[in-house]
Amino acid sequence: PGFPAGAKRAVLHGNPAGTGDYVLRLQFPDGFQVPVHWHAKAEHVTVLSGTFNIGMGGNPDPSLLRTYNVGDFAYLPPRSPHFATARGVTTVQLHGIGPFQLNLGTP
Repeated sequence: PGFPAGAKRAVLHGNPAGTGDYVLRLQFPDGFQVPVHWHAKAEHVTVLSGTFNIGMGGNPDPSLLRTYNVGDFAYLPPRSPHFATARGVTTVQLHGIGPFQLNLGTP
């Protein structure tokens, strides 16, 4: 809820709702905009295809975006609001320790 339509998600390992480790794969269509959100626990992101632009902070200001290309890794600390955009069809892999919680807005 709160995200535009078009993204796909697959659980590769673990149970994101549980307390152990998990791995998710997310695919975004070209131009997809991930709204400002935050997680209670750290998030580890690796870009597998396309280009993923991630901005840190509660204001989705395009000047805050940093470009991540195939093979790049980003560490997103717990309770840190962030947002993103996809250039081209983009696939990212997330891993962390559950439970995975996604909260819109800022903490």
